[in-house]
Amino acid sequence: MTGKNITNEEAINLTPRGEFIRRQDFKELFGISYSTVAHLSRSDENFPLPIKVSNSITLWSVDELRDYILSKPRGERLK
Repeated sequence: MTGKNITNEEAINLTPRGEFIRRQDFKELFGISYSTVAHLSRSDENFPLPIKVSNSITLWSVDELRDYILSKPRGERLK
């Protein structure tokens, strides 16, 4: 993103609204690895469902991911 240090909440709020991301974008935009995303999608029924575009392309709504992350109490780890 930028070269300066920002909080996770600031980074989340800088993500583009109305956009979709692919799995390789999770680390840069939300600071979480894809393995964490895979775990959350299996273990948390509130985690946003992906959109399967083709056999090789899966997308997630940035707005839904932002809302999910911000709905967690401050300091709670995504697990």
